[in-house]
Amino acid sequence: MATTITQADLDAVLDAHPLLNANGYGRPIGYSYDTAAGREQLRGLLGEVQHCADYLHSRPWQTRLSSHSLHSYNLKHSAENWGDFGYVSNGAMIAAALIVRIPIRLDDLNPTIGITSKHR
Repeated sequence: MATTITQADLDAVLDAHPLLNANGYGRPIGYSYDTAAGREQLRGLLGEVQHCADYLHSRPWQTRLSSHSLHSYNLKHSAENWGDFGYVSNGAMIAAALIVRIPIRLDDLNPTIGITSKHR
């Protein structure tokens, strides 16, 4: 079932997750990144978040994360190639997963999300 993502949904997930930004979850290692600016950038990417949520709803979900679960960066690229949308940020994929309540492990810039790489 598709979910319509609102700006209030995106704002709520950003408020609940201060490390979430357009680049991912947290700060990239090895270079300078303005997390506050990345958070504001993500706040303006509602269309990307909606596209990612639609993509996630098109795939079977795992009830628990496994060694076959994909990272947000892999999924963002898959979402870019799905439909006719184009570029989506890593943060938009993470925000969509949080909003639709798919299992996610928030321990990395590119968190693991409960979508499997294995096809059934």
